Amino acid sequence: MAHHYVEKHGNEAPIAIAMRADQLLERGEILGANTYVAIMRKSEQLLNRNNGSVH
Repeated sequence: MAHHYVEKHGNEAPIAIAMRADQLLERGEILGANTYVAIMRKSEQLLNRNNGSVH
């Protein structure tokens, strides 16, 4: 999932994922929000590993 967001949003992936986590949190979906936080962290790792390059 993190890879998908990085491919689609590039360096903005963590922001897009955080926004999704916020949406879930607003609806009271705590577990879903926590999942997206984990996905956000993984996307940051992917971007750091690739120095911000999607490919």
